[in-house]
Amino acid sequence: MWCERVSTVTPTPKEMLKTVGRYFASCNAADAEGIMECLSPNAVHYFPGFHPVIGANRIATFWVGLVEEQGSQWTIDRFLAGEDGAVIEWTHFRTKKGQRLRGTEWYTFDGNGKISELKAYYAALHDPRSRSVQLRGFPYKKRGYPMS
Repeated sequence: MWCERVSTVTPTPKEMLKTVGRYFASCNAADAEGIMECLSPNAVHYFPGFHPVIGANRIATFWVGLVEEQGSQWTIDRFLAGEDGAVIEWTHFRTKKGQRLRGTEWYTFDGNGKISELKAYYAALHDPRSRSVQLRGFPYKKRGYPMS
């Protein structure tokens, strides 16, 4: 069963890579304006374990804060793209904490080629106390994902 597509006009894989690459470079540079230029104004960034960050400005502020507070730097380790969007595998270095995180993000783009939705997934151990391990606040049911 395919889930609802969010965007009807998709940029080419080369355009997606360029946008995601520019987004990561702007995050690493703590460049809020550069981050916002890559995002649609109402972009949503979903995360496992905490509420989504909504809006280009809030997303930019969030990442700039992590660079300043934790010395965060990211790499794009793999990139895949198709008609429904793009997926990357990344590494997040928290240089001030001596930590390294790995994960993936799924990207959807708007009709202008800007990132409209990001869904982050972390390489993490399952918490057996949790009934559900999924993105908090993501509309799974509305998008047609299986619920049981």
